[in-house]
Order: sequence, then C-alpha cells, then structure tokens
Amino acid sequence: MHPKEAKRTRNGTGRLAHLALRNSEIIMGVDFSDDSRVQTLLADSEFYPCILYPGKTSIEPAKFLADESALKTRTPLVFVVDGTWTAAKKMMKLSQNLHRLPRIALNPSQPSRFVIKQQPNPLCLSTIEATASLLAEMENQGLENKQGRHKSLLDILEHVVQTQLDYINDPSIPRTPSKKHRKLFPFFR
Repeated sequence: MHPKEAKRTRNGTGRLAHLALRNSEIIMGVDFSDDSRVQTLLADSEFYPCILYPGKTSIEPAKFLADESALKTRTPLVFVVDGTWTAAKKMMKLSQNLHRLPRIALNPSQPSRFVIKQQPNPLCLSTIEATASLLAEMENQGLENKQGRHKSLLDILEHVVQTQLDYINDPSIPRTPSKKHRKLFPFFR
C-alpha cells in the first residue's frame, strides 16, 4: 500500500479488502526492492508469489491459475498493489523484485462499481473489486474454498459507495461527521 493511501484514505478499498480477508496483510511503502517482509515472503518456498497488476506480460486469472503447475504444490501468494493509479505505477517502476513475478491482469466485462472515485479507464477496478474477482476465479479453479464469501467484498464496496453518495446528496448531513455518524460509519474517522 502506498503511504499516501494509508494516510489519507482510511476507508480505502485496499484497507477494506485487508480487513475482510483473514490471511492478508498490508505492507506499506513505495519501493519494495529492499523491504524485508516482502523479501521474506518471496524467499519462502511454501508460496508461489505472483502480482495482480496489468502489463504486457500479464495473464488472465483463469489461464494463469489453470496453467501454473506450481500452484498444485505451493500456496498462491498474491501481491496486490494499492494506491492511486499514478502511485501504483511508481511503486511498480521502483520495486524491481516485483518485476520478476508472474503478473495477473483482469479483463473486466463491466465498469468499476467504485463510482465515487474517477478511474483512468472505465474498466479499471478498485483494489477490493480486483481482489474479489481474483478470489472468485481462484474458487472456480479449486484453489480457494470461500463458498462465495468473496462476494462480501463487493457488498462492502457497495455499502461504502452508497453511504458516500447519500452523504454527498443529503444537505442535512453535516460535512464534518458528528460522533453519531462516526459510530454508524467508523470509516469516517
């Protein structure tokens, strides 16, 4: 996660995905080339590391998950780059250790549901949407058994978006959240 994303966006979709996923963690930084936690994860032979990020060498999830024989004996470890599109590009450019990882890119059939934030392209997805899509495909391939619970990530996103739209469109809601609003919607803190 880019530090600015962590600092400015307490209800960011990367943080929300992390909170909803048991075996996830947030590693903050811009250049992960020398990050000790990333290096430890990459060196662990239990895992098969890959990165969810578009690029020329990216493979669609279904093909990647079906073709990678290493996934039959090793646990997939997916790095998800979280930040604005500009910040994410910078993170990828600087993090040379992530360049060597197999890349997975989604090919969404519908626009992002994260309508409160402008995407550079209608088919660019938020972190939580991309994570939910990948988990759905992993479940389809038998690599996860979430019994459809990955859909809760999209429910969380829809709740955040609807709450924000209600907030924007309702003149009776104070622009500085009151204690009552903070209790109802803790991500406004």
